[in-house]
Amino acid sequence: MINELVVRLTPKKLYVFFDNVISRFYRIVNTMIFKGNKYNCPFCNHSFRKFLPVGYKHGILFDMKVIGGGHRPNAMCPSCRSIDRERLTYIFLEQHQCIKQGIKLLHIAPEKNLQKALRQKSFEYYSADLDSPFADIKMNIQDIDFPDNYFDGIICNHVLEHVPDDLKAMREFYRVLKKGGWAVLQVPYSPLLETSIEDPLVIGRKKRMEVYGQDNHVRMYGLDYTDKLSCAGFKVSLESVGSNEEELYALNPAEKLFFCTKVV
Repeated sequence: MINELVVRLTPKKLYVFFDNVISRFYRIVNTMIFKGNKYNCPFCNHSFRKFLPVGYKHGILFDMKVIGGGHRPNAMCPSCRSIDRERLTYIFLEQHQCIKQGIKLLHIAPEKNLQKALRQKSFEYYSADLDSPFADIKMNIQDIDFPDNYFDGIICNHVLEHVPDDLKAMREFYRVLKKGGWAVLQVPYSPLLETSIEDPLVIGRKKRMEVYGQDNHVRMYGLDYTDKLSCAGFKVSLESVGSNEEELYALNPAEKLFFCTKVV
């Protein structure tokens, strides 16, 4: 709550400046403290004896065994602060050579380290968000202001659980994606739920925390998440990067990548 207000009220350039200063100090100190050779970060290229914990410890997340949203003890890089899901996305895209010269890529709610790595590639990169100071474009993904068949790839990690009409957003992603294009659309979900939980009567931060595990979520996804993506038109496959990479880069072996394609 406080962090959201800080982001909204602080001028973009000032916020980015202080974030860079803090990040630099954080990187120097933690690189020395956690130096080792067990884990590696593909973004800052440092190695560590362990990574830092990240995620929420709320009861519902533990009870429902939520993947990608619960507490993970070894998930955040001590230096650049990348977390497991952005490393997973980047490593998968690199493995499968999805980032090709000349493509057009849309990145929603851009993770700082993933965005930095992608900007170094030779293609058209568009980052978008409703509020983030790190994004290029202000965008509501329920109404994307781009023409049909425009992007070759889309990355949208842990956003759809915040969106009132998620199916509309999925269909918008499908619309602006070129035929043969791909999308990485990660969400936190419970493998114990056959059907996603979504109740319009669950309002207010306290109630949403109790039911969904986070106070700004509007649903908890279940195993039917892939059905929702298919309903929007996507062909969906669950992908992984391999056990060796999961160990080396401190990834969550339970989190698979929702890789969606627009079939020609």
